[in-house]
Formats: sequence, structure tokens, C-alpha cells
Amino acid sequence: MIRPNDNKDWKCSKADFARMMGRPSQQLLRWREQHRMPYPEEKRQPVDLRAVLAWLADFLANLVSQDDAIMAGGDSPALERWRTERAELAELDLDQNRGELLHVGAARQTLGRWAQILRKAGEQLRRQYGNDAGDILQDALDDCDAIVDELVKVADGQQDS
Repeated sequence: MIRPNDNKDWKCSKADFARMMGRPSQQLLRWREQHRMPYPEEKRQPVDLRAVLAWLADFLANLVSQDDAIMAGGDSPALERWRTERAELAELDLDQNRGELLHVGAARQTLGRWAQILRKAGEQLRRQYGNDAGDILQDALDDCDAIVDELVKVADGQQDS
């Protein structure tokens, strides 16, 4: 970690910077691409903290001025809907950055692979203990599949939870 008296240039490694920011390096790379944050492209090139602080001050000032212009408008229903949508999008971005969102397609694919493994185990149970043992597991898997379908419908907005 960097301390003000340790390094007159205020530079640190990319790994130390990611730890200080509490963000994965992939997110910092996205910030560089999307918001032009001064984050080095070269793996071993240090992060210039003074440049990052200057960028952050400008970035925040720009956000505040955008919000002031938006908030200075009237209270029309359309403007209120826009503000609500903007707040929801910001919340989704925050959830995504925190890693709290789950891609439905990827989750369904993973659960499908689990079901395949358990169905194979069910076939082994049938051979070793008879059809009743395999049927019990198959019924449980069918119930789980129905639950996954319900979750997908809720995630797609087709049904209330």
C-alpha cells in the first residue's frame, strides 16, 4: 500500500490500487474504457494516484452538474418517470458491480448440468436398487425443474413472485 510519505510520486501497483478501490481489476479496466479513467494499459506500469484523483474530481463534478440540470427541471410526469428509470438503472449498475446479479441463462445452464449428473445417478440407483429408487430421484428432479421454470418466469417478468 502507498502512504503519502513513502512515495513522492504517489504511484502504486495496479494490484494495490485495485485493493484500495475495493474493486476487481476488470472493473477498473472498464472504467478506463468507458469513463477514460487514467489506468495504465501495461501490466507492470504503475497507477498515478494524482492523475486518478484529478480524474475523479472532474468526473464527480460532471456528474453533479448533470444531476443539477436534471433536477432543475419541472415535475412533469414524464420527467418523474425518467428520474425513476435512471435511479433503477443506477441501482442495477451498482448490483452488477457488486456481483449481486445472476445471469438467468447461465444459471439455468448450470442447473441443467446438475440435473444431468443427478439423472445419471438415478439410473445407477435403478440398476442397483430397482425402479422405485430411480423414480423417487426422477420425481424430485422434475419438481426442481418446475421451480427453476418458475424462477425464470419471475426473472423475465412473466409472473409475480
